[in-house]
Amino acid sequence: MKLSAEYAIEIMRVMELHVDKHVLILGSVSGAELPFTKYDQIDWIDKVSNVNYRFEEINNGTHNLIINLCCEHMYPMRVITLPATYLLQSNNRYCDEHVNRTTSKEALIEQSQLDEVNFASTTKFNGVNYYTIVGEKW
Repeated sequence: MKLSAEYAIEIMRVMELHVDKHVLILGSVSGAELPFTKYDQIDWIDKVSNVNYRFEEINNGTHNLIINLCCEHMYPMRVITLPATYLLQSNNRYCDEHVNRTTSKEALIEQSQLDEVNFASTTKFNGVNYYTIVGEKW
């Protein structure tokens, strides 16, 4: 998982997505080094403040970069409607905790309902396909 997160973060660095952004991380970045020090984070594991029950709060926020590298653990990203840049990643690995695994980058794009897709890839790490997309919601 760390390898896939590092891959997504490197894409963010190359595309300079993090410059002058108010960042919200949904879930975890699996220990990957981030190119910024200030950000807000909401996890899916925390039973008290689980991201799956905070969509209204997120949609009323001011973040303009949303990072979710574990979309397979959360409801489809179409429920987040905040105008922002999105860096999203999911995978096809079967696991009971994966309530929303995807089967392709196209499926992740469809369920995220981005208005514009700037980058999409499928990369295999440890035998699992990881789908990474970058795009915009207006």
